Amino acid sequence: GTWNTGIQRLTLDPEFGHRFHVPIETGEETVACTVIDNDMRPVIVGYGEVALQALSLAKSLRYDLPLKHNGDDAGFLTLLLEAGDSPGEVHALPPPPLPVKAKAPVRGIRVTVLSAEGLPVMDVGGRCDPYVQLVSGSCARRTTTIPQTLQPTWNETLYLATDPKVPVQLVVWDVDEGDEIELVGLAQVSVQDLGVDSWQVEEHSLQLFNKTEPVGILHIEAEAIPQEQLLPLYGLSVKAVEARGLPPMDYNGLCDPFVQFALGPCLLTTSVKHKTLHPVWNEAMQLAGGAATDLAVSVWDEDSTVNEFVGAAVVDLLGIDLTYGPVERF
Repeated sequence: GTWNTGIQRLTLDPEFGHRFHVPIETGEETVACTVIDNDMRPVIVGYGEVALQALSLAKSLRYDLPLKHNGDDAGFLTLLLEAGDSPGEVHALPPPPLPVKAKAPVRGIRVTVLSAEGLPVMDVGGRCDPYVQLVSGSCARRTTTIPQTLQPTWNETLYLATDPKVPVQLVVWDVDEGDEIELVGLAQVSVQDLGVDSWQVEEHSLQLFNKTEPVGILHIEAEAIPQEQLLPLYGLSVKAVEARGLPPMDYNGLCDPFVQFALGPCLLTTSVKHKTLHPVWNEAMQLAGGAATDLAVSVWDEDSTVNEFVGAAVVDLLGIDLTYGPVERF
């Protein structure tokens, strides 16, 4: 009989996890295993045989089968074997559970500033003109100002880029005449304390302090921002590292290439590397693409009159997991 696994795409370390019941008859105690690359025309990657009579299958057995191709080593195929439920039967065991992937760090939060109560009197008229500012690292956002109240209600939603290692400050300011501001109080919390790593909306009532004195309560809701909303918040940092295998574009058999990145309305270009089919740029740039999620990358050959198109690709940014930090190489 013949049994096939599913296809594992674009990998040199596939994990199959398929279970097969293989009937074994006397004189046929060898199981042949062939790994095939599913190209337009299937190509054998490696071949190996398991001699079952040489193995003890009284209990489950993990077996690393060496693969060969044209006499050369071609890697290993790991099998998990045990005796079947009926005579003359062997089946592969299900693979051990995969390790649980670490929870993605929160790199952006949505905060709805609801209201505040118990604010101190800041003005001569016995009132306050407060607004709230959210700060995390170099990123800051603020609400509108609510005039003449000690119990303001905002119900305003702010988006804030965050770093798991940097605390979030929520600062209440009073606006005086001449647009001068005076500190009312602040609260400082970590992203973990906000509880947004559960990816649920969390409500908080935060005690405000001015130095060591409590000066009121700030009510907010906070939740993590999914990845598709991170790009408008951050923009995209991209680095052109190098190119290989470029075609000759000039009479000298070489090329004068540069890279163009386009994200929404934002268009940026690297420097030109002259007379090479293997340019190395190592140039980083920041693109602000708004709501765009497709990064268009094109390579051009610089000529004295009109630049010539070399090649292009489009990168679906939503198909790349950026929540764990930068992708090292793509």
